[in-house]
Amino acid sequence: MEKYGLTARRIRIDKGLLMKEVYGGIVGRTFAYRFERGEVNLALEDFLSVLDNLELENPDEFFFLHYGEKYRGQKSFLKEIAEETQRFQHVEKEPKFYLKYKDSKKKEERFYAYLIHLLATIDRIDAQTSEVNTEEMKFMEDYLMQMETWTLKEMTNA
Repeated sequence: MEKYGLTARRIRIDKGLLMKEVYGGIVGRTFAYRFERGEVNLALEDFLSVLDNLELENPDEFFFLHYGEKYRGQKSFLKEIAEETQRFQHVEKEPKFYLKYKDSKKKEERFYAYLIHLLATIDRIDAQTSEVNTEEMKFMEDYLMQMETWTLKEMTNA
């Protein structure tokens, strides 16, 4: 039996949600505790309601977090970005993605713009031609240190 409750508990705690916020009106308190310990599983309708209360966009997101790299139903955003970097290898100008989002008010857009810029810079470094922007690196480090679990909600609403 898969222990989905262990993953649900980790997500709930990472998001700072109370058990009654996630399970209230769906299952009883004792059953919720047993679910989070991996002793029982929920009926499909109850499971989908719990995922909604965990603020997950869809079941794929949950299963991606549960199975990690084994789950092939959804590519991670970072892998897509890495694939995109192949398009600007050895290009002299700044990537369009970076120019579009580098001044964004949304933290996640700025983070990924800086990441693209860093990857492009690393790709172009040949002794003296480029330097990594330390201010952008500090922002990326701070952003990552604040996040424990990334779900689509945080990535789209930060």
